[in-house]
Amino acid sequence: MRNDRAPTEKHMDKQEIFDKTVADYREVFDDDTPLSAQTVLSDLKSWDSMGQVTFLAKLSKTFSVKFRMKDILKFRTVGDVVDGIAAIMGQ
Repeated sequence: MRNDRAPTEKHMDKQEIFDKTVADYREVFDDDTPLSAQTVLSDLKSWDSMGQVTFLAKLSKTFSVKFRMKDILKFRTVGDVVDGIAAIMGQ
């Protein structure tokens, strides 16, 4: 994963990234299902193709990152998303 973030973005630890990712999920899907790093995205009742696009766009804005398709295809769990964001941010 390459670093496609704004140079002014502050360092965030994985817990901060996780917390913001969960907040974005809840906002996009209006779903309060408990999430953990091991939560499988496709198992979530509200997970659909349009929601995925909206969620990734929201994360892109929240973290000032750009996702590449090959990275997105690796996102199976919430933890995968968090790890992907951390990698793009150089964390």
